Amino acid sequence: MAAAHRRLNRGGFTLVEVVVALTLLAAMALFLGVAAARLTGSAARDAQQLAALDLVNERIGRIQADLAYPALEARYAGVENNLETMPGGERSTTIRHILQTHPDGRRLDYKIVEVQVAGPGLAAPVRRSVIVAAP
Repeated sequence: MAAAHRRLNRGGFTLVEVVVALTLLAAMALFLGVAAARLTGSAARDAQQLAALDLVNERIGRIQADLAYPALEARYAGVENNLETMPGGERSTTIRHILQTHPDGRRLDYKIVEVQVAGPGLAAPVRRSVIVAAP
């Protein structure tokens, strides 16, 4: 009878082995689920960050390409809400005009442009500043 019992055990798994295997499988499935959720959240945050950066760069590029230097403040300074590529977002543009005359007669005329985008899904607003010189 012992020989018959040994033959039956060789071809299968014991109950303990099955429970251990199922426990390991469940733990791996849980780990993969948590990792997938974190990856999805990270991808969503990265997408929002990229959308905000695109909005900032688009505004900066438009201002740098505009040849109407005296009208930059009137055309671009202000706040825009509910942006098409970022619903619930806000893009603010500030332009400071710096005009300095040195004792030797040199005149500095430039504008500091700062664009900031804030919105849902962003840990912090995305900002960029550039200097635009008078032509």
